[in-house]
Amino acid sequence: MFNNDFIQKLKQHHDCRVFPSLSSEKLEEAEIQIGPFPKDLKELYKITNGLECESFRILPIVDSSNRKKTWDSICRANKIEETKFSLDSNSLSKFLVFGEMEGRHAVMFSRNDGTIWYEDDEGYHQTDLNLQDLILGLLEE
Repeated sequence: MFNNDFIQKLKQHHDCRVFPSLSSEKLEEAEIQIGPFPKDLKELYKITNGLECESFRILPIVDSSNRKKTWDSICRANKIEETKFSLDSNSLSKFLVFGEMEGRHAVMFSRNDGTIWYEDDEGYHQTDLNLQDLILGLLEE
C-alpha cells in the first residue's frame, strides 16, 4: 500500500514535509508504550516517521536524534497526562491517536475495529476510508 513513490508524490505535488524513517526497534518501542498499530500505520512508519502537510499531519514517533521535530509525538498524544487533544481516558482506551487536523483535532484509529475516526468541534466522526485515502482526501480539501 505505502511505498516510496507515494511519499515522493506527497512531497512533490502536495508540498508535504516527510521525516526520515526509523528503525523497526523504535516502532516496536512505541507499540509497547501505547498499544499495537494498525497494519497501514506500521507500513507508513516504515517509510517515514510522520509527515506534515498544510492542514494535517501524521504524528511522529520520538526520535532521540531529532527531538525538536518529533517531541510532539504519537506516544504523547496517547497518554492522558500528556495529550493536547480533548480526549479523556475512556476515549484513549478506545482510540489510537495518530494524526492532527487543523492544529487541534485528533485523527484516530478505533482500537476495536481499525476504522478511522476524526474529531472536530462537534464531536467524533467515523469514516469509511483507509489511511492512504484519508491522506489523499485531506490534501484535496
